[in-house]
Amino acid sequence: MRRLACRFETATRQQLRHHSGEGKRSSQRGGGNVSPATQQLLLALDAPNQTLGQAELQAIFAHELKTWHDSPRLAMKVLRSLRDAVQPGVAVDLLRVMEASRIPVDKHHFSAAISVCEKAGQWKLAVDLLTEMFKQRVAADTITYSACISACEKVGHWRFALHLLSDMPKQNVSTDMISYSAGISACEKAGRWQHAVGLLCDMLQQGIRTDTIVYSASISACEKSRQWQQALVLQERMLESSISMDTISYGACISACEKGNQWQLALSLLYDMRSKSIARNTTTCSAGISACEKGSQWQQAVAILADMTQNAVPTDTIAFNATISACEASGQWESALGLLSEMAKKQVAVDVITYNASISACEKGSQWQLALLLLQDMAQQRVSRNEVTYNAAMLACANGQRWRSMLRLFDEMVEVHLEPDLFSYAAVLTECEQRGLWQSEAQLLRRLGARLRVAAKGVGVVAVRQRQGRSIAAGARSARCTIP
Repeated sequence: MRRLACRFETATRQQLRHHSGEGKRSSQRGGGNVSPATQQLLLALDAPNQTLGQAELQAIFAHELKTWHDSPRLAMKVLRSLRDAVQPGVAVDLLRVMEASRIPVDKHHFSAAISVCEKAGQWKLAVDLLTEMFKQRVAADTITYSACISACEKVGHWRFALHLLSDMPKQNVSTDMISYSAGISACEKAGRWQHAVGLLCDMLQQGIRTDTIVYSASISACEKSRQWQQALVLQERMLESSISMDTISYGACISACEKGNQWQLALSLLYDMRSKSIARNTTTCSAGISACEKGSQWQQAVAILADMTQNAVPTDTIAFNATISACEASGQWESALGLLSEMAKKQVAVDVITYNASISACEKGSQWQLALLLLQDMAQQRVSRNEVTYNAAMLACANGQRWRSMLRLFDEMVEVHLEPDLFSYAAVLTECEQRGLWQSEAQLLRRLGARLRVAAKGVGVVAVRQRQGRSIAAGARSARCTIP
């Protein structure tokens, strides 16, 4: 044991000489007022490939363990340092060392160790410590349970979080806003809006104080489940209870309206934020733009994007993509390409969604040349193309009577190992029939039959009827082709 302690002291001296900056950071991480043994522990944790077990902890705290017999609370500083360092395993081992040294371990020590597990997202370890408390007949309190519930919340174990919350009254442990907030957040992450709202109702019935965070988590749960009406009901309850809304709660309401295709309400909430001088962020504004996109309100979407620039709200790929998509849906190809150019000027990253929407806008505007130029630009920008990209470009060529270019794009899809979908086949088959290209049509039908392993003739008929109301079967029969 003495040799082990000497080894750690030597390592500490070496690290203090060569990594004085790390030692300074470790001291700050431990709260700036840690014992030499605690600082030695933190330095050891910073060392690469360093494994600490109970034997090493026993060696490091050999002298301090004697004082902990008389003042067990002194160990709390070490546990708090381990929480800052996110070392749940070491925290549990320290409890084992204390127990082996016959130092009383009370609910405060257990709660501190569980808090370390909570920060690290080690829910099972946290629950195991809570179970151990029951076995040792150490009374758990609200802080202990709240830390366990929060640990479950971090990893999405909402059922176990609710189980712990329901177990608190059975163990005569009071529930509070923190424990309920952790439970609601667990339900929010899992998209369990009914459970989240139910917990909020329980809080109100029990007279437990609620705040912006609790309501925001509940609204977010409704938003994720597309329950926009319920989200707005909660917002109204917040205002009735004189609980102020913040960027997060407004953002959740706007996103809920976006998912519910309620662009007017989304814009109203955005304007309400502005009138109340509540900071709008990229996420909030992007949700508003997306709501306008779904409502075919391209001018409103462009206005929100411009307002973001004027008010120094960062614009990102998502915001631009939603605005370009809004322009595309309304056939505003010039505005869409203008936004694409603006992204390049602002050095905003483009992706396949950006180009797909821009190419589709060109297709709607009968700009087949620009659609093909964008397709080439994707290769230069190293943006991967997908089936949607090629389908939009082929349709642009079809609208521009450029059937050769359309067929080349179809062949290119196969060359780059993209599997044409039913829309791809339908578009090309339609063009082949219109041009009287029976041989090409027959080849396509064979390829489609091989892919789907069904009669391609029937699929071709349905696809073309949807596109132009005519059957392609006549063309296939004229070519006297046999569909495998």
